[in-house]
Amino acid sequence: LYLQPVQDLTLNTNVSVTQYQFLVADSDTNRLATWVPRLTDALRREPALADVTSDLQAQGLAASVTLDRATGARFSITPETVDNLLYDSFGQRQISTIYTQSNQYRVILEAEPSLQNTPEALDRLYLAASGSGAASTSGPTRDPSSGLVPMSTVTRMTASTAPLLITHVAQFPASTISFNVAPGYSLGAATDAIERVEKSLHLPATMQTSFQGTAAVFAGSMSNEAWLILAALVAVYIVLGVLYESFIHPLTILSTLPSAAIGALLVLWV
Repeated sequence: LYLQPVQDLTLNTNVSVTQYQFLVADSDTNRLATWVPRLTDALRREPALADVTSDLQAQGLAASVTLDRATGARFSITPETVDNLLYDSFGQRQISTIYTQSNQYRVILEAEPSLQNTPEALDRLYLAASGSGAASTSGPTRDPSSGLVPMSTVTRMTASTAPLLITHVAQFPASTISFNVAPGYSLGAATDAIERVEKSLHLPATMQTSFQGTAAVFAGSMSNEAWLILAALVAVYIVLGVLYESFIHPLTILSTLPSAAIGALLVLWV
């Protein structure tokens, strides 16, 4: 459970569990699944950051089906046959449309919903065998009355994990790391900590990182701060030059800024 105060001005374009966001993008989802948890764990150890979490959901169960081509050839079963069977069973293939006077209804072909929840459902699927190769078998057998071969006879299933949700940013798979600023630290200290951790982990060159929302606006303003100060000094010099009709007097006045700034900081400190 994450709680965050309501902001009067919201700059974030997407919803997250915390106030600030850091985006990690890569063309390979496997690299994201490997490096985002490492980066998240490293950021959680930083004292300037709090409530660090990511939207990466890579712990979904998946089943990889591999065709035994030698056995499949004996039954004249090709990878396309297996693909079509899986699509017919789990892909909600539209096979027809029923038209009525008031509406139209799509006819969907799929396995029973009760048989789609476990990998054992694959053991109940049968492939249509054809050709002379189906008759000459010593190990795997088929039903001679129907010409159907159990899919488990010609395929091998491997259980693995897969992402439940893949977020795309600028057409690339991405994951958002959300964080808050720890008490006693500034947003600048938090962004510096993230950049330091990112460099220490030596992320792959293909991975792209950037701040999002409020953090991105802050990082952009900090990068232009020196130019803004210089532009302000030039503007003040021009105004004072026009006021005093001199090129020297504005410099005399501007020379007092360092001592005035030090005095102001001392007053704030006390």
